[in-house]
Amino acid sequence: MYLHPAIAETAVIGISDAVFGEDICAIVQLRAGVSATPDELREHAARYLSKFKVPAMFVFQAALPRTSTGKVHKQTLREQMTRLKAA
Repeated sequence: MYLHPAIAETAVIGISDAVFGEDICAIVQLRAGVSATPDELREHAARYLSKFKVPAMFVFQAALPRTSTGKVHKQTLREQMTRLKAA
């Protein structure tokens, strides 16, 4: 994902899915002044990944949540995506 020129940072998590049990979701922080669409990112990922590894969902955020040590806080992202998917 980082090879795409519009992506500053990304995190990939699993989200619950009724059919497959779990699906892939990429939370993306774009570089300042650059835009990208989910379809564009999906096509980019498909060039480098197997079909089943390409994220089914792309969500754009201004910044990724961090722990006190600076790591991406994936539990917070999972909670946000669960709420988003339920809405």
